Amino acid sequence: MATTPVYEKNFTNSLCYIDTIQLNEYDNSINNTGYTYSGITLILDYTGFTSHFNTTGHTYSNVILNNDVYTYTGITGETHYFTISDFYSGSTSTIDPLLTGFSESEIVSGFTTSIIHCADILDGLTGTCCPTQAVLSNLPWVAITNEGGGTDNCSDYIARRNEKGWTLDYVFNKNGLTGWTDSVFFFTGVRDEYDPINYADNNLSFKFTEDGRIKWSVYRYSGYCDTVSGYTPVYYISTGQTIPLCTGGTSDDFNITIVFERYYYYVDCEIPNEGGWNDLINTGYTSTTSSTIVTGTTTEELNHKWLDERSKRLGKLKIFHNGRPVEIDDVHSSIANFRNVPVYVFKDWEEVVLSDRGFQPFVHAVGGGVTGSGDLHNSVCCYTIKYAAYFEDIMNFPYVFDRYSTLIKPSYTIVECGESCTDEVVMSTPSQTPTLTPTTSKTPSITPSITTSISVSPTITSTVTLSRTITPSRTPSRTPSISITPTITSSPTMSKTPSVTPSVTPSISISPTIALSPSVTKTPSITPSITPSKTITPSISKTPSRTPNISKTPSRTPSRTITPSITPSISKTPSRTPSKTPSKTPAITLSITPSITPTPSTSCARPLGLTEYKFLSLYDGPPITEFISSLNMACNALLLVGSIPFYGQTGYTSSLSIDEPVYYPDGTSCSLMGTGYYIIYTGGTPFIVYINDGYIGIHSICPSITPSITPSKTPTPTLTPSKTPTPTLTPSETPTPTLTPSETPTPTLTPSETPTPSETPSETPSITPSETPTPTPSG
Repeated sequence: MATTPVYEKNFTNSLCYIDTIQLNEYDNSINNTGYTYSGITLILDYTGFTSHFNTTGHTYSNVILNNDVYTYTGITGETHYFTISDFYSGSTSTIDPLLTGFSESEIVSGFTTSIIHCADILDGLTGTCCPTQAVLSNLPWVAITNEGGGTDNCSDYIARRNEKGWTLDYVFNKNGLTGWTDSVFFFTGVRDEYDPINYADNNLSFKFTEDGRIKWSVYRYSGYCDTVSGYTPVYYISTGQTIPLCTGGTSDDFNITIVFERYYYYVDCEIPNEGGWNDLINTGYTSTTSSTIVTGTTTEELNHKWLDERSKRLGKLKIFHNGRPVEIDDVHSSIANFRNVPVYVFKDWEEVVLSDRGFQPFVHAVGGGVTGSGDLHNSVCCYTIKYAAYFEDIMNFPYVFDRYSTLIKPSYTIVECGESCTDEVVMSTPSQTPTLTPTTSKTPSITPSITTSISVSPTITSTVTLSRTITPSRTPSRTPSISITPTITSSPTMSKTPSVTPSVTPSISISPTIALSPSVTKTPSITPSITPSKTITPSISKTPSRTPNISKTPSRTPSRTITPSITPSISKTPSRTPSKTPSKTPAITLSITPSITPTPSTSCARPLGLTEYKFLSLYDGPPITEFISSLNMACNALLLVGSIPFYGQTGYTSSLSIDEPVYYPDGTSCSLMGTGYYIIYTGGTPFIVYINDGYIGIHSICPSITPSITPSKTPTPTLTPSKTPTPTLTPSETPTPTLTPSETPTPTLTPSETPTPSETPSETPSITPSETPTPTPSG
């Protein structure tokens, strides 16, 4: 995961429009003892000065670099070198007193048109490389990517291509403007190039649109085989954009993060060869005879092989605003019936691999675009750029949000989207479980229409605080915690009936263990505990554990949980009370990173002909909630599908049947999906699957809530709640039971020694929890 940026820059005082340029004389006496250093300072008109260096086909102001050095020979017999000190807006020209008597135009004409790349080259040594470009007041700030790295400045400052992908992270401020202007804020590629054979697939920009969207643009290369002319190249513009950014979230400082993650991960020599720049290499030869080679040249050119390797450059592009994914505009999902769900990822997005083609290649620009490239990127960003960073690695959603929450937001004045409506978690006060004491009726009537239930309506309120220990470059340490505090409040509604029908609602608790302590009688009740073989180390005790202790893992501390009492109905067979323990009980370990992305092995490949599914594992409530580790949380999330944004990852499998492997979209690698609960939604009814070590374990069934049943008007005994939190349910030997409260908070089921008499009226309904069939996804 990305931790250290290649660069972090602050452009708070930068200018998007320039009037003058300041030049300071460089003291070259360190390299030449005969150099005459005069300490001359000049402030010259920017347009008048830069136009002096224009060449055929190129305007110098379009390609100026902050490290450029100029040679002045206007003083007879002397040579003076000048470097750029800064740029200004609204200032006028100033001539150094040592050059009094010279007009500005005469001074400008005294410069040679030869430009030295940087002052370091003045040492005259062969192989001297230039450092990265200085940050001054001008925008865009332009860096040359293939120099400035390493201890000698001769390595790449920014790699042409990375193992996995890259991340951009910016903080902007619109300076009080309410509207938007069309402005490029990032560009990479070739600069001031006008031939598509040089700039195609060698350019990329991100910009704000006039209606507040983020838009990416690339001028791309393709081709086809013509029966007459042979292979014919084609050039086209490829673009995509988000929906408009929320107005409130851009009213002050705001954070934009852009992540590209390639499907294929490459290392070492795979990086240039697998869809990389070596596919562009064309070796040409000049020979005096058909068999004698005299010279050979190697160039990078667009060709058919480059197109054939396109699939090795594809991946996913994601854009985040204030730590949250931004929905994509006009995207059609490749999954049938999935297009109605908001999409947050540009899939099959082709990365731009910088190529040694064109006038000024290997450019990385912040705060503006460039000329050339079909005039697709020609604008400058006049918003204040308070922070700009580039990472040669990827960031996933939890990491982006954690970095935003712990590093970006505390450092800037950020207003969230709709922050005036502050999210508040309402914690309901648990109510006491009533003791049910029926009044004995002298003549109990048996009426078929008497169907009654205790309707239990649990309120599940969860507070999720996502944070994680990270060590960014500017902060020594952070040790936040993760606290998930659900409150389950059961409020039973007593209907007026003589028959007590159970509403079997399991305790929804973070603790994975629910144990019942039956009383010892001659005919003990059978309470099966439905616990699968893949249960991961649950603790079993008479009292459910309320605070798991998990070392080095963010703790999840459940709040007080009131377990609804289980009251058996008066039926012929009340002795079996199945436990509603979920069929899969994962260990209570919350992983901040929802997806485990292993490095693929080149010796293993994913099978062909698999079906692609979206495995959802996060939703934005707010707050952002990950439900991958809890069936209860996944069941709660299931109710929200279609109403709020959900996020997840793509998986490939032959079917959603039990024990089928699910492959992670790691190119064509055989990497398997991580363990956890996922929601599958393809436009029909969403459902939950549990994946265990990459294989589908079960189709999890959420606990159902017994519906409320309207009673008839038959007179019923009065139910008087006692002060005891949990009753012990002891049916009597007569058809009409007496419910005696227990003093023990743990419910105890004690059936009578005498079987339920056969005379029990059949009209008294027995409500037994039904088993919900496992949904079988279609397709």
